[in-house]
Amino acid sequence: MKISETVRELEKIKAIYGDIRITGGQLMDDSPLSNICVTDVEGMEVYPRDPNGVRGKNKIDGVFLT
Repeated sequence: MKISETVRELEKIKAIYGDIRITGGQLMDDSPLSNICVTDVEGMEVYPRDPNGVRGKNKIDGVFLT
């Protein structure tokens, strides 16, 4: 993911959730940043997908980068 793509995605998240913290993630030497998601306090992804159907049920924790 390029810097411009990352900034655009983080600005979109900021518009929805406010100025939340980056709470975790990981980067590997052999693979670039490919996923930015918002998680709740239970560690469940709520943005951009909501695979567990938990959006709105728990407090937002922050942004997770992988």
